[in-house]
Amino acid sequence: MQTIITTGSRNTSITESGTAANPLLQIIPFPEYYPLTYIFELPKVSVTDNEIIDAERARYEQNKSKYLHRYEGKYIALINGEVVGSAIKFSNLAKKIYSKYGYRAIFMIRVEEKERQYKMASPKFKAKIV
Repeated sequence: MQTIITTGSRNTSITESGTAANPLLQIIPFPEYYPLTYIFELPKVSVTDNEIIDAERARYEQNKSKYLHRYEGKYIALINGEVVGSAIKFSNLAKKIYSKYGYRAIFMIRVEEKERQYKMASPKFKAKIV
C-alpha cells in the first residue's frame, strides 16, 4: 500500500491507495472544524462543593432523629442522603471514606443531640502605619 495525499478546493485527505472512501486523515478549514468541537464537549456540572454540603446538611437535619438512634456519638458520612460510613474518630472515617469514594465533597458530621459550638480567641495584631 502506498500513501496518497489529495488536495481539493476545500480540504486535504490522506489515504492509502485503493481506500479513497475511508481516509486516514482529512484536513478541513478551521471555520468548518470549530463547530464540530462542541459535539464532544461533556456537559458542565454547575453544582459547587458548598451546594453539595448544604444539601447533605439539610438531609441530615431532616433525618437527625433516625441518625441519633443509630449513630449517636459517632461521626457519619453522607452521600445523597445515605450513610456511607461511620466511626468514633473523625480521622478514621475520613481515611475510609476518601479511600473508597475519592477526594470530593462529602458531608461528615458527629451525630449529637445538640451541635457543638466552639469559641476561639482571635489573635491580636498591632498595625503599624507606614
